[in-house]
Amino acid sequence: MKIPLFSVITDSTQINSAWYRCPCDGSIVADEHTADVLRSDKVPVEKIHVLGFPVGLAFENLKPIPASQPWKVLFFPGGTSARAVATLRRLSSLENVLVDVVTGRRKATYESIAAAGLPKSGTLTGWTDRMPELMASHHLFIGKAGGATVQEAIAAQIPFLVSHIVPGQEEGNIICIEQTGIGALAAGSPECILHHVEGAFANGGNVWHAWKQNLAAIQKPSASRAIARFLLERGLKE
Repeated sequence: MKIPLFSVITDSTQINSAWYRCPCDGSIVADEHTADVLRSDKVPVEKIHVLGFPVGLAFENLKPIPASQPWKVLFFPGGTSARAVATLRRLSSLENVLVDVVTGRRKATYESIAAAGLPKSGTLTGWTDRMPELMASHHLFIGKAGGATVQEAIAAQIPFLVSHIVPGQEEGNIICIEQTGIGALAAGSPECILHHVEGAFANGGNVWHAWKQNLAAIQKPSASRAIARFLLERGLKE
């Protein structure tokens, strides 16, 4: 019995051809933009399957937060601790905006933020396993454009501001955010981040509402089940 082999591509928009040039029966991609990359490189259409990105099952039953006051921002700082502190000081100037910070395992960043008495309104958390719930309970995510993080934000339907770039690794994810209209690139300075947050929530959140509408159209929180079902069906056929 031949066991079918499929490649699950976990990059988006800009991907290395090694993902799909390896011997396999087909490629599973997160979105149509990524599928277009394969099509343009003459991968047979029947070998391309747009099933979504395999996020954790915790995203399946989440209910995204509606427009409400205060606006709730989830900040996952990248870069230096000094930059994180400077960014939080700028964001503290905003009225009717609450900022919750998650530093993960970056102990030095956590300590620097705590020593600065930040955030002024919101919470400071180190490592947590509650990211799905946190994403769904906030209006805006600020962080680096890691592939899994961007796709989890899409599944949770939370608009994404890219505050930090890792050169050579995340350009495709930034293009994905901009092409689908679910957020913006805000890297460069703390003032740039402040400007984009202000713009997102201005005039009753017009920009934010547009981003949310676009997210609702592309989110696939059950992609893991869809991919598993697809693979099981293909295996049974063989």
